[in-house]
Amino acid sequence: QFLGQGREGDALGGFLKRRRVAAAASADDELWVRVASPCRICTTIMEASTGDATEIVEPSGSIAEAEWSSLLSALAAELGGAAGSSGGVAALGVMGTAPPGCPQDAYAQILRQVAGPRTKVLVDSMADVRRTLQTAAECVGRDGSAEGSIEGGVMLKLNAREIMTLVGREVSGSDSQVAADPAAVAAACAELAASAASSGRTIDYICYTDGPFPGGVYAVGSGRRWQLERGKKLRGPVVSPIGAGDSTAAGTLHAWASSLSTSLPWRAAAGRGEGADPDLGAVEAFRFGLAVGAASCLTG
Repeated sequence: QFLGQGREGDALGGFLKRRRVAAAASADDELWVRVASPCRICTTIMEASTGDATEIVEPSGSIAEAEWSSLLSALAAELGGAAGSSGGVAALGVMGTAPPGCPQDAYAQILRQVAGPRTKVLVDSMADVRRTLQTAAECVGRDGSAEGSIEGGVMLKLNAREIMTLVGREVSGSDSQVAADPAAVAAACAELAASAASSGRTIDYICYTDGPFPGGVYAVGSGRRWQLERGKKLRGPVVSPIGAGDSTAAGTLHAWASSLSTSLPWRAAAGRGEGADPDLGAVEAFRFGLAVGAASCLTG
């Protein structure tokens, strides 16, 4: 990532260094670079009675070409050769929008440098999304097999309306009042996966949220789909929903790339090895991610 200047940038940089030291990693081998632009500030205004939030987001400063090159160099220094020699990093999350000044194919460039057949890639971004998905599919399938590798995979995580928009369809009504039709979303998922195919590979799973309504998982290979409903209320009032989407994506990727997705309720069926069902592993990972996102709403 890029880290801006100023008091806020210094504080965040110090926090990141301490986290790396605590994780027994070198504090000098960061996967981020300082840039000349100031670190932006985002202010959240909460309505305590409803839990609704309004976020005031400062615009990002522009990234210079040399700063973009420095980020790629930092990736090469720490993860150089990962895509070719080791089969790629274990997991890679593509989230949000790159700041102004970055090349249009920024995410694709990063994927080509560090992703490989063993990489679990989760995309939670609308930015140049088809090229990003196509590149991810190419990288995960670069072992030459149309099936990709046993370990790697590509998952898209968006909300239902974003998925419908990508295939030129709309859902009428407010997303807080009107649920998207699961069948229509599944059809849109299939259409989107077909349009993102590259070199015989495409997305493996599409996970979606739908505001206060049930989310879902669509398994592209098998055509199966699941609807995920909230089983009970949160254990406390909503403090802030800001960041819940990113938390959901991070929790999903963490579970999908680790043993967590095989140690939850469907462990036997979702595990690895003979008779395993990787679709259920992906569903369990998204369930875990939704729980992480819900928990994040309980803190500021």
